[in-house]
Amino acid sequence: MIDNLKNSGKNQILAMLSWLPGNIVYDYNGYAIREGCLGGAIAAIKDIDFDGYQEIIGSCGGVIGASVWKLNGEILNGFPNPPKTVFESSSIEDIDRDGNYDIIFVPYDEGKASDYHLGMYVLGSWGGLLPGFPVIFPFNAPWPFPRGPGSSYDSPSIGDFDDDGLMEIATRANNCRVYLIRSDGSHYRNWPIVQPQLEGNVLSL
Repeated sequence: MIDNLKNSGKNQILAMLSWLPGNIVYDYNGYAIREGCLGGAIAAIKDIDFDGYQEIIGSCGGVIGASVWKLNGEILNGFPNPPKTVFESSSIEDIDRDGNYDIIFVPYDEGKASDYHLGMYVLGSWGGLLPGFPVIFPFNAPWPFPRGPGSSYDSPSIGDFDDDGLMEIATRANNCRVYLIRSDGSHYRNWPIVQPQLEGNVLSL
């Protein structure tokens, strides 16, 4: 990812080359200026706390939830959260229009069947869950085409689906469903829809 993480007038590149050492930040001249657990596989970048500096958002270092890092490795208060979740990528958007950014993701780790927790998560900039979330996606969703679990490696897509001024969140899950979730955590009418052709494929949203 390319962004101005140092607020220096020149961009840097955040890349993950391997699980060890993890993420590496390269400066404008190609020098590595930071490495370690900074965002995981597919990080997001946004100034979450509005301090004028971009933060790095992602999940790495175990099944411990979302974290928000400063470039120096400092983690913002309230993170990581929630526990027992790990995800590949996330999306950042102000879905409830309160002036603060939200972190949206779907975990991919199944965990134990007795502690099933896969679904749509939305965290506020303080690290807490927004009202109505998580929206748990069923394991072995009902007929037709029962298949589980409700995990996903996708970045959720956010937009005003019905032009009513409120944001909806779309994502695909491995139970062969495509979900459309409102900003209050409710399912959009007539959704999720069944996509049997998704067996082994990826749907672009």
